[in-house]
Amino acid sequence: MNNLKFNLTTIILILNSNICYAADNTTTPDDENIHYVRVCDTYGKGYFTIPGTESCLALNGYVRFLMQGGHDPYDNSSYHSPVSQTRFHLSPKIATETEFGTLKTEATIRFQWGDGKDSKSSGTLRKAVISLGGLQIGLANSAFVDFSDYLGNIINDDVIAYGGARTNFISYTYKNAGGFSAILSLEQGNNSDSGFKTIKDDDNSLTYGGVITGYMPHIVTGAKYEQGWGSIALVTAYDSINKSWAGKTKLNLKANDSLSFWVQGAYKNNEDIYFDGLRQKTSFYGQWGGKWAIWGGSAYKLNDKTSLNIQLAYDASKTFATSANFEYQLVRGLIIQPEISYTRWNDPLATKLYKQDAIGGTVLIQRSF
Repeated sequence: MNNLKFNLTTIILILNSNICYAADNTTTPDDENIHYVRVCDTYGKGYFTIPGTESCLALNGYVRFLMQGGHDPYDNSSYHSPVSQTRFHLSPKIATETEFGTLKTEATIRFQWGDGKDSKSSGTLRKAVISLGGLQIGLANSAFVDFSDYLGNIINDDVIAYGGARTNFISYTYKNAGGFSAILSLEQGNNSDSGFKTIKDDDNSLTYGGVITGYMPHIVTGAKYEQGWGSIALVTAYDSINKSWAGKTKLNLKANDSLSFWVQGAYKNNEDIYFDGLRQKTSFYGQWGGKWAIWGGSAYKLNDKTSLNIQLAYDASKTFATSANFEYQLVRGLIIQPEISYTRWNDPLATKLYKQDAIGGTVLIQRSF
């Protein structure tokens, strides 16, 4: 009996020592092998490190609901019932440091549904760009509109058009620490933004398009100077299809933290063509009526959640357009933006719109992330 007791005690002690040894030698992951998602603010707000890589990723986008009523400020066609559309816009960005500088990729896709069907811009690739240092290649809006920083914070901002949008391109941008930058962009253009059309009369047939047909690209050059008071930018463009030039200058002024102003002037040498009582676009770049156009506006921040935006525009075809809106941030990331727009046409050659006007309202609700 005593021997049995001794044997049981020995077995228990051996088991306990083995358990303690195993516990002391349990393998735990090395801290260096645990991949955490870390903030990566080197490239701007919203970037985070992709676990297991040296790249940083940002996912941006928005969901937008928009409703319009009244007349269309672009062509005076009446809405017989409120027009509504819903849009999903997604833009992933990836950045990595290399021995040649920062390597970035950015893409934007858009899906849009309006009045019971997919819109013509639904499911489209809006942007796809590879950039390394100052070199960029891919699909984006033309440098003619992007480098000069578009217009104001207005929904119906391009009633008087100020240049073509999406294009394949190769560009190089130089920047220095003093706020100066310059760009050279070789672009392909597109037909949708240039009013591609064949116009026939008794004597000839004229075709105006925006996509290059040979090896000669459209050429855009620009220079910009930015400081705390604002910026001034100059861009010029050569349309190699229609062999025409266009140029713009934009001035941004920041009065204080709440109030800012801007003005933009433009000139083109391509001639306007009228067909079926309406003016046709005859260039990918110079799209306003007549030789010149001017836009201007202001933004005033009423408080932390509310801002007022105003824009006016006038061109040599005697078309006047203006819009005003309030942008109200209901909660962080969610804005409500009601806007009212007015357009007046006084171009006697545009017989369908001569001495016509249009007034309409737009309400935008957008959740950005």
